[in-house]
Order: sequence, then structure tokens, then C-alpha cells
Amino acid sequence: MQIVKVKMPHHPYEVQIASGQLNGTFMTGLISRYNSVSDYVIITDAQIFGLYSDWLTDRNVIIVASGESSKCFSMLENVLEQMASYQLTRNGLVIAFGGGVIGDLAGFAASVYKRGIRWIGVPTTLLSMVDSSVGGKVAVNLRAGKNLAGAFHQPEAVFIDPVMLDTLDKREVSNGLAEMVKLGVALDKDYFEALERFPIEKVFSAHELTSHEAERWSDLIRRACEIKAEIVASDERDTGRRMLLNFGHTIGHAIERYDSYRERLHGEAVAMGMWLKCRIAHSEGFISADVLLRIGCLLDRCGLKRTLPPMEIDAFRSLLEGIGHDKKQDHQIHEGQVNWVVLRGLGSSTLASLPYHEMMNKLEEAYKE
Repeated sequence: MQIVKVKMPHHPYEVQIASGQLNGTFMTGLISRYNSVSDYVIITDAQIFGLYSDWLTDRNVIIVASGESSKCFSMLENVLEQMASYQLTRNGLVIAFGGGVIGDLAGFAASVYKRGIRWIGVPTTLLSMVDSSVGGKVAVNLRAGKNLAGAFHQPEAVFIDPVMLDTLDKREVSNGLAEMVKLGVALDKDYFEALERFPIEKVFSAHELTSHEAERWSDLIRRACEIKAEIVASDERDTGRRMLLNFGHTIGHAIERYDSYRERLHGEAVAMGMWLKCRIAHSEGFISADVLLRIGCLLDRCGLKRTLPPMEIDAFRSLLEGIGHDKKQDHQIHEGQVNWVVLRGLGSSTLASLPYHEMMNKLEEAYKE
């Protein structure tokens, strides 16, 4: 078992990573370890329940519809009402068993039910394992934008089993790989190069990995958690260094909103936003043509489209207007300034604030190239 310690000042916890650790017996032990026999609920979605019903049947389970559409207030209300029907106490426990949507929804429900109860993350997708399960950000979407209603509510623990990734299709694997590439590009050159050296193509059919490659794959997942854990522990409320994790996300969220969250998965949109930012970094002399080529090649190997489909510049400007609805911009957007993660080199980035019109010009030029 590999353990990543998330050293939050007021609520430290562990991410435990082990292949083959999750099963019905483990779930029973997890419940008894953290709570009483009845004072808990497991929140999952219909697709995950179908895959793991033998682990979850006869437990206190709340099942929601699969997909981003479940991250809304009406579903949150439904979940909270069901939690109340199970008569959870203030010592109750929520287990988020699923991908990023479930983690966000279940974690947010735990944060507001009886003014906050404990929760545990059991992520089942690559995206949720390497990104959303670490850091305690929980939220639902509003019509105005993604994750605009939420809280910071740290879990008691997170349990990751890479074997669960065997159930994912290629697109969902690519979705998570986008966040792993982001960490390497923006924050850790060594990690980027480890991804380059790894036979990424094999993870789309996990049974093709040799035992040694499976260990290396688990190490890459662990390292992704470590990179994020180090940053979020130093900036829980996302007011400083943690904003570096937003590399590609402000544009990505605008793309998702423009598509009404239907056309592209989160990682697919982030990959497009990241590529635009990398092209800007190259045009401004921060990364070489060779580095830009390497980033593009890795995104290609991960099955991620780099560029947006051709559109009129007016449509592109309309897409970018979604940036004004992104929570990551906070109040600065109203002062004519936007937060901007500047790529200074492979694995190195800094925060900057620049005029909104300047950001728009940079993005338009990168898009037209």
C-alpha cells in the first residue's frame, strides 16, 4: 500500500493507494472502522452501482443519475432528503463512491447536512483519483457557471484502487490523463518526463500492462496525488499558490459552459485550454518549439484533442465570455483584471494578474495561429 499524507493544517488525512484493496469485505470494514453499523450512507451513481452492486446491495445507498447533470441544487436537495430519511446523526458518515461528480455532490451534501458531517472518498475514475479527490473542494453547478456553489470540506480519508480503472472506456481514461499532464506541464518537469517515458497507450487496455508497468502506473497516480497534496496543504482556500492548479481550467470551464456540459468531458476541455496557454507561452518565449512539440505529442498519446474545432472569431469571443462566470476569477474580473497562470518553462509556472482585454487578445491570437 502507498500512502499520501495530505497535511491540511486543521484536518490532515491520508490517501491510501493499493491495487485490489476494494471489495465488499473492505466496504464493510470501512464502515465499521469509521462509524456505527447504521449511521452512514453511500452515495453513488447508477452506472457505478451497476458495476459494483454486489458490494453495495443491502447497504444504505443513495443512487443518483450518472453525469454532470447531477451536480445541481435539485439533486443536492434530493440527496439531503434521502440522508435525512436514513436518520443520519451529526456523527454520521457519507461515503462518496464514484467519479468526480459524485465526490463533489456527496462532499457538498456532507458539508451542509446538519452543518457538516464526515465523509470519505472512494474515487472510481482516473480524473477523480488524481485530481478532485484531493483538496476538499466540493460543489454543484449553477446555470451561470461550473462549481459556483460549494465549500471546502476535507474528507476523513481517500481510498484509491487502480484496478477499478479497468472498467473505464478510453475516453474516461483520457479525461483523467489530462489532469496528470497538466501537473507535469505546469508544476513538475520530472513528472512530465515520467509520463513521456511511460507506455501511456497501454493504460487504455489495462490488462496489457506488465506487472512492472502496473507498479509504475500506480506510482504515477500516487505522485499526482502527492503534487496536489503539497500545494493544497499550503493554500486550502485557493487564494494563492493553489491557483497554479487552475492551469488550463479557466478556459476549459468556459469551453464546458459554452457546450452546456454536453459535448466535452472536463479533461477534454482542460486539454484544449492548456494547449492554448502553451502556445501563448511559446509565442512569448517562455518555452521552446521543441518543448511545445513534446507537450503536443504527449497530449496526442493520451488521446486528447488539442485544438478547438474551427469557428468564427465572434463565436470564439462568445465562448471566452464564459471566463467572466468562472469562480476562479473571484472579484478581480469586475475590476477589469483576471487571474492568469503564466507558464515560465516546462514544469514551472507563476501567477499573474492582467487586464481582461489583454487576456482576450492573447487567447484570440493563439486561437488564430
